[in-house]
Amino acid sequence: MAEWSSRFPVEALAAGIPMIIGLALGNAPLVAVGLIPLFYVLFAGLFSEPKKLEVEAGEGPSRSWVGEKIVLRRRVVVEEGLGLVVVGEKVPDHFAPGEGSNIRVHWKGRGRLDSQDDFSVVGRRRGSYQFGTAEVEMVHFSGIKTTKVESAGDRREILVRQKPLILRGVRDAKSLTRIPMPVNASCRLGTRSTDFRELRRYVRGDRFRDINWKATVRLAAGEDVPPLVNEYEREGRRTVWVFLDSGKHMTTGTNVENAFESGVAAASAVTRYFLDRDCEVGFTLVGTPKGLLAAGGKRQALMIERLLQQAEPQAEECKFTRSVASLEGHIAGSSPLIVLVTSIDPTNSADIVEGFERLKAIGGSGMSMTVLDIDAFGLAAENEDDKLAEALLNVRNREAVAEVRSVGAAVFGWDPSTQTLGRVATRMLGRR
Repeated sequence: MAEWSSRFPVEALAAGIPMIIGLALGNAPLVAVGLIPLFYVLFAGLFSEPKKLEVEAGEGPSRSWVGEKIVLRRRVVVEEGLGLVVVGEKVPDHFAPGEGSNIRVHWKGRGRLDSQDDFSVVGRRRGSYQFGTAEVEMVHFSGIKTTKVESAGDRREILVRQKPLILRGVRDAKSLTRIPMPVNASCRLGTRSTDFRELRRYVRGDRFRDINWKATVRLAAGEDVPPLVNEYEREGRRTVWVFLDSGKHMTTGTNVENAFESGVAAASAVTRYFLDRDCEVGFTLVGTPKGLLAAGGKRQALMIERLLQQAEPQAEECKFTRSVASLEGHIAGSSPLIVLVTSIDPTNSADIVEGFERLKAIGGSGMSMTVLDIDAFGLAAENEDDKLAEALLNVRNREAVAEVRSVGAAVFGWDPSTQTLGRVATRMLGRR
């Protein structure tokens, strides 16, 4: 049984009233006027709204880079009915429109409708997004039958990744770097020799096979004391430890371009740079338990990229000192190069200073420390008043930057709205 729309009673009245009045008055022309909408309703009732819908998602990429065009293919087939077919697919946030439209209107005539609908979008922020499900409205050509709305199509996931930034303008850091690698920056997890070094307390990440149970029982001072671990001399590579701040202040900017997204790109480039130079690289997302102990090779690069792909800023400020404290057992005895990617301001400068002081106490006064200070105010500036406010905020932050430099850290400012990362990296690591 057909489901009539609210327009059906209107058409029925348009036919019935003239016919009743015409018959009552014996007015044949008035009866004829009433017959016109009657015949129209009877004719429209012979046809159904478009139905037997099928939406197929065509072949497309499952992965893409930020800023790269993604072509989405869609085939729409309608077997029966007469009327309009409106097909729309919701585009997730953080995507810019490309060629074509995600909403298409088709006329379903007496024949079979078979249409290929393609459109493109551009991902502007890394993340995992869902595509493929289309909302379809099937409208009867007369409007007297209810419009059908269906969801069709298979859902598919597209992973948008941060495009790797290759620091091409930088040559070997050993000769020209402004943040030279310490000569004793050996990896705590590098290739082990057979030369025994010392006994130390167990820390998270140590292998259970390295626990010296006999020494633990003999030297234990109580039940709650961690077991002792055999530490051997390492034949490791030089070590770099990269910290990425994920605090609330890193969301300065827009929801697409902000300090945290710039920090993710910078952390990816820096870790890749040192891994390509045969260094052991550790990574910590400040404010979260997520991180990777120092290691080298392609596997470490892939694991860091995966962690960065899933990284999100926190809803509160994060403590750099807490992250440093959690790594004491892995940094003690070595003197790695420390790279902190953050945005320095008066609210976090004291925490950064305390963290660096603690690192120097752990790894020695010869430890090299550098900070990539992201100035994200330019990303949020839209007019001259915003630019003036940006300049005033930068003046306010100078004292905080000077405080961080006072502990021996090299601080390099980066304004993503006006400078490329390669230009800043050239200042940090050297120039061709």
